[in-house]
Amino acid sequence: MPPTVSLTARHKMFNGLQQSCRLPEMAAGFELFLPPQAVRGYRVPALYWLTDDANQDFVRTGGAQRFAAQWGMALVTLADKQAEHLNMLHPLLQQTFPIAEERSIAGIGNGSDIALRLALSEHADYAAVSVFSPQGADAASIKSLPAARKLPILIDCGSEAQPDYPFWSPQSLTQTARSLGFQVLLKTRQGYGNNSLMYTSFIDTHIEFHADALGL
Repeated sequence: MPPTVSLTARHKMFNGLQQSCRLPEMAAGFELFLPPQAVRGYRVPALYWLTDDANQDFVRTGGAQRFAAQWGMALVTLADKQAEHLNMLHPLLQQTFPIAEERSIAGIGNGSDIALRLALSEHADYAAVSVFSPQGADAASIKSLPAARKLPILIDCGSEAQPDYPFWSPQSLTQTARSLGFQVLLKTRQGYGNNSLMYTSFIDTHIEFHADALGL
């Protein structure tokens, strides 16, 4: 018998539904926001958000649903440790909710590094990838990823307290990706730290970025 999604909470939000969900295969649950278009029965694309432990509640509290409701996009938020379940989760959500085949992926903190790796892997089928404050993505590592399709990438970082890794910087990652033919947009937010205040301030640009990639 195929796994089933169980709902543990449901709340109306921006004329859509914010739902807490669980799967037997997943140690922790995940959050699903269905925009009003989906509530009315129309199939909508999904944006997967991978968060680190410190930001698991970010997309639920950072206002992303307001913009997802405007664009007609479902938001699926889960911890980076749950990323291994994405290939199973997407078709299951399609069967259970009015969610379309089209999908995109984003990440925050440690979730950013995993989102990049998944989006650029050989058999990935994401329209785009965006990341807030990637923690340790080595620019050289992007060369080893066998991505055949050059999907658009958005990298967003605060100018204050940049991660101190000797072989990594947002600039080197961007330069390497562009040299390989990727469309990369790097945003360095002057005066902002790499924290939830910066994420909340610019979440709208990420939603719009994915909406464009998904053809909304």
